Amino acid sequence: MDEYLNKFHQEEIKIDNLINYENLLKSWFADTHKWRRRRLNVGNPAEVEGIRDKDRGDLLRELLKLLSEAFGEGLVTVAVFGSVARGESKPTSDTDILVIAENMPRSMSERMEALAGILMRLEASEACRRLRERGISTWVQFHPLMVDEARLHRPIYLDMVEDAVILHDRGGFFRSILNGLRGRLEELGARRVRLGDGSWLWDLKPDIKRGEVVEI
Repeated sequence: MDEYLNKFHQEEIKIDNLINYENLLKSWFADTHKWRRRRLNVGNPAEVEGIRDKDRGDLLRELLKLLSEAFGEGLVTVAVFGSVARGESKPTSDTDILVIAENMPRSMSERMEALAGILMRLEASEACRRLRERGISTWVQFHPLMVDEARLHRPIYLDMVEDAVILHDRGGFFRSILNGLRGRLEELGARRVRLGDGSWLWDLKPDIKRGEVVEI
């Protein structure tokens, strides 16, 4: 838990206690947005089973439930990416989660404050307790976006285009974005190059000419 709180302090977020953040979360979505506050039935269990990191399956199921309760009908997409999605995670690895919601707060500070409440509730879950007992990190790194922001081809999508596991995607919203990005990468002849240390990079246009600007 100390490690968990320290990471939020590094982001300059002050966490007083779980109750304060639960109240913040409730007031934000109740007062600012007009969404129905019922829990959605999000996430296909088969999609969670598709995660190559089997240790974190229960954590992801619990997280889907909490995101559903927080964002209600405004929740558009939840996707796992990075080492957990690729099946290359270590016990110390974070779990990278993309969250797209119609009722996502506009300012980054308000987003992080709202998501802090979700993470505190997640940390109190049985799924996290079992992982901590085994020495496996329960830290979740959120990448929260509003719908209009998500429509842009963002650099971080390059880490998702081949390996992301989509747990919830209303109307295929994010799948269509990734399909469009894949098409653009194919047009460019882009290729992902794995380096000797296990990391990788994208060579977006192998035949690029001097002075040429590449847009994705």
